[in-house]
Amino acid sequence: MRYINKEEYENWEKIIVDDLYDKKHKKTDLFPSNNEVSYVKQFKYIVFIDFNNMKKVVENNPDLNELPEKRKIKLYHIGNDKLDYVKHGYYTDDKVFKHAGFDFGGLTNFWQIPNKKYRTYGNYKMDSNTPLSSLTNELYNQWKQLMKKDRFVGNIKVGLNKWLKSVQKIMADENIEGTIRLIKLEPKHRILATQKYITNRYGYYYIKTYDKDSTKFAKKVKSGSLYAVIDTHFMNTNINRNNILNEYSVY
Repeated sequence: MRYINKEEYENWEKIIVDDLYDKKHKKTDLFPSNNEVSYVKQFKYIVFIDFNNMKKVVENNPDLNELPEKRKIKLYHIGNDKLDYVKHGYYTDDKVFKHAGFDFGGLTNFWQIPNKKYRTYGNYKMDSNTPLSSLTNELYNQWKQLMKKDRFVGNIKVGLNKWLKSVQKIMADENIEGTIRLIKLEPKHRILATQKYITNRYGYYYIKTYDKDSTKFAKKVKSGSLYAVIDTHFMNTNINRNNILNEYSVY
C-alpha cells in the first residue's frame, strides 16, 4: 500500500517518537548516520505575511468571531518548487491565529495567541505593486543577520522571491495589502534520524501529502536522502540536508 490515512500515520509516528526521543543534550555529529541518531538544537527565524495588519488586531483584545476564518491559501513552497496550500486565519480548535509563512524547508505558520504581544523584525510594507527585487534583497540580508549566517544554502534567496511573488498574487486577487515580518521561534531540542535508519528499524518511511483525500494522508517513500526530526510528540519526515545546515547546530 503506497498511501495511509491519518490514524495509521499517527500510530506509526508514535512508535518512533516514543522509541527515539530523548530529552538529554548529548554531543554528537550534526548529521546522523544510518546507524545512529544525532542530538541537535533548532534555532531559526521565519518569514510571514501579515495581511491587513492582522497581527495588531489579534494583539489588542479582538472579537474572535470577527477574525478571518480559517482557510488554506496557495503560496510558493521552496521544498516542492511549486504552489502549495498553507493555513491562514483564526483556528478555534487551537485558539490561535495562523499567519502563512516561509522557512528553509517550505511553507509554515506563525501561531499568534490573541492578546499576546510579539516582537517582529523587518516589518516591510507590501502591496500588489511593490518592487520585489529590492524587497527580496533587504529581507534576505536581514534574515541572514538575525540568524548570524554569512549565507544560506539551498537557493533560499531565489525561493524567497518566488514566495513573495505568490503573496503578491493573492494581494492582487483579493485587493489587500500586508506587511512582511520576521519572527524568532523558541529554540528547540531535536533528535535527527536518516530515512534509511527509520526504514531499517521500523519497516517503512512516510511523508505527509497534505492531500484533501483522507485516505492519502501520507505516502510511503522507498528511496531518497531525507531526514526525520523528532520532538516530544511529533515527527517531521520531510527534512533535507539544507534544512539541517540552515537551522540546526550541535551541543
